[in-house]
Amino acid sequence: MKGLLHMKISRPNGFIAFVATSVLLALCGCTAGPGKAEAPDAPSAGKQVNTREFLFGADFSPKAPDNMKALFYESGMNCIRMTGGGYSWAADMHKKIADEFEARGLKVYMQLGSHYPSADYFQFKDAWLVDQDGKTGVENRNAWAISYGNDNWPQYSYTSEKIKARLAVDFKNYVDKFSKNRNIAGVILHNEPGFFWQTDRIFDYNPETVAQFRLWLTERSQTIEELNLVWGTNYAGFAEIVPPGKPPVKNISAWVDWRKFSVKTIADFMKWEAGLSKSLRRDLPRTTNLDGPLNHWYGYRCADNQEYSKAMDNVGMDIYPTEWTDRSFIPYSVDMLMGVAQEREGHILECDVFSPKLWKNLSEAQRARLLSGELWSFIGHGASCILLWGFDRTDNFNLTSGEFNDRLLACRDIAHYAKMIDIGTFGRRRSDVAVCVDPDTYLYLSGKEEKPHSLTAGLDAENHGFYSAVTSAGIQADVIFSAQMRDSVAKQYKAIVFPSRMMMNAEKAETIKEYVQYGGIVIADASFAVLDRWGKPSDYMPNSGLNQLFGVNYDRKSEPMASGTISFQQDKIPLTSPIENLTLLDAKVLGTLENGKPGLTSKTTGKGKAVLFAGRVGQAYLNNPAGNNLDVALKNILASASVAPFIEIAPDISRKLDCSSLADANGNLLVVAATQGSKGKMSEEVKDVSIGIPSDNPAGFRKAFLFVPTKNDNGIVRSGPKPIDVAVGERKITLQIGDVVSATPVLIAKDMGPLMSLEAVSSLRRGQEAEIKVTCYNPSTKKLEGTINLNLPAGFSAVGGKTKISVEPYGQQGVVLKFKVDSDKPVDRAPVSAVLSCPSAPKGVSSVPVDVKVE
Repeated sequence: MKGLLHMKISRPNGFIAFVATSVLLALCGCTAGPGKAEAPDAPSAGKQVNTREFLFGADFSPKAPDNMKALFYESGMNCIRMTGGGYSWAADMHKKIADEFEARGLKVYMQLGSHYPSADYFQFKDAWLVDQDGKTGVENRNAWAISYGNDNWPQYSYTSEKIKARLAVDFKNYVDKFSKNRNIAGVILHNEPGFFWQTDRIFDYNPETVAQFRLWLTERSQTIEELNLVWGTNYAGFAEIVPPGKPPVKNISAWVDWRKFSVKTIADFMKWEAGLSKSLRRDLPRTTNLDGPLNHWYGYRCADNQEYSKAMDNVGMDIYPTEWTDRSFIPYSVDMLMGVAQEREGHILECDVFSPKLWKNLSEAQRARLLSGELWSFIGHGASCILLWGFDRTDNFNLTSGEFNDRLLACRDIAHYAKMIDIGTFGRRRSDVAVCVDPDTYLYLSGKEEKPHSLTAGLDAENHGFYSAVTSAGIQADVIFSAQMRDSVAKQYKAIVFPSRMMMNAEKAETIKEYVQYGGIVIADASFAVLDRWGKPSDYMPNSGLNQLFGVNYDRKSEPMASGTISFQQDKIPLTSPIENLTLLDAKVLGTLENGKPGLTSKTTGKGKAVLFAGRVGQAYLNNPAGNNLDVALKNILASASVAPFIEIAPDISRKLDCSSLADANGNLLVVAATQGSKGKMSEEVKDVSIGIPSDNPAGFRKAFLFVPTKNDNGIVRSGPKPIDVAVGERKITLQIGDVVSATPVLIAKDMGPLMSLEAVSSLRRGQEAEIKVTCYNPSTKKLEGTINLNLPAGFSAVGGKTKISVEPYGQQGVVLKFKVDSDKPVDRAPVSAVLSCPSAPKGVSSVPVDVKVE
């Protein structure tokens, strides 16, 4: 369920004047990284392309009326989410809707709602959550919940064994109801695990939780003296320990340990629930929906994507752009989803539908543009499941209230395009670059904040900005967690970027050193490795021996500078919080600050190298990428590790586009160029966009198609793909894709199944015989033989039956089919589509529908 993902925060300070910069590859000085980059069009360059079932749907009311169900069926979506499951009150109605959807060949996603138990649990008062002042929740019979202020979930302590025992009984009874259903796509455990979106109350100080915290500390520190030494305390025994209260805290070391323990308690609960679910029905893939990417709420909510997804078969996330999120938020979130998932599937289990109630300042057409850009970006970045929140809700999150609007039309287009190309056969390639974020740094900064989010919002901006610079260079990147470095995940990447990773320990530092020694590139910015694991400043920086890896020492003893620029020849990179006292050991200077001191350094070690920006460069890039060549600098640095862009894009303003790419086993590519809104405002339209795709065999790409939205133009309605020219050059293909208004998906075909587009007169008369033109494209090496017939709604009939087609390889054929309006009543909207039957597609290939009106 939707929570307060983002509260209004003050905008982080940024540098205003931005000018271009460049870093020459010749000065990077490093041998190639862990492996040579393969051509972007080669499927072997990325993850193995496995056929997956692509799920596209929405949260859907089991009590929805027939007209709402008809809209859902027409949309082409194939999955619904049954929210609030796990209890007797929901079992019968969920069973009914699951059976109905199974009869239509549609999927349902089950939820075991441990976050929101029934009122039967009210009796477990000793399991209620407790805040830092000893206050707990209250019984709320209106919400049928234990409420904590305005929040109604989670309701019970994650450490309570009584709650677990009762959940085990209820969940078994619920799951047993669906023992014969084979259309269960998976099970969502809990809901947005973590604590509350509150800054004045910190949880959980339940006595049982505090007792477990003390026990946990004994396992990490052999004696109380040892703990006192690192915390700077004088406890006589572990039994005396009291967890710190709300920020700003007096003891930052205790705060970091307390919140890390809080994350552990929730992770342990999620592991327990995953085990329970597996014991009840082993065939159901398990997941949980994190409330979004790691962000400035982490110190309060303790919502950890990596830790809570460890026990899951698929990794899930909810993604809601708001009036406070930046332009990189959507792609950054999905790439964190995929970075945590690794070889697992990434499922978006809630996303915004841009309803009029929340986006009231925009027109329906504008809201549809934002939704289309969001959904296509999800697809292009590799999500295997997209569930809207929601289809027919009565709150602020509804796709429709019963009307067929522009947003529902956008969803219908996407659902049918996805089926036409069998999007489940396309997959995201393995990324060569990872942006590594550090939850511990969020904990440290949150504990220091005089005003909530005053420091952590800047960390968000640095993470997002560094990520944006990498991807604007045309390089695909995963967003991973620092804990994944210990899981050997790092070895698959040729380069890892560390934006403002302040916390470090010897174990993590050794992992980084080993990574560089064997050929990896690490790129960091200040302040990198300035604190130990408990948040204490180090004697030298970067600490844990990383100063030798980077070839520099630095400190913050001089008068701090608010901003500055890194200069190289005539080019400049804006940055905030630059380091004045940076001493060279044996690093090479690539760029300097205004005062002539080092601003960008590089040192080669073994087969790899370590690069350091002497300040925060990501935040400046995020605030204004125009005229900022951080992306160019990173592109050149990464080229020394054989990391090549998967796309080149023009004009320069196109760096504001989110570009993503999928490939199938035949080498066909789906490239998505999408605009993204920022801070509640419409995305900027980008004119006359040209994309270039590097390839070792450019002549292999014979055809390309734009997936254009269905449009009524002066009484003629058109749907389906639009062919465009492919310009073949030396080791590259170039395509002119025109103006990118929202999202422009481009299919670049080597050997692909058939596609269809439709064209028809949109307004008809009762009793009229009408025509519809169907164009069939065959971007394949084999000749296409088949038949086409119309799929007509009630009140219409086909004239002439099926029509045979014969299309040469990489050719197209247009046919005209006729139908008659039988209805004797006006029809406001009737969807019409065409179906191609051929040996290569025994289930048929359906077109994107068009709507006609009967006067």
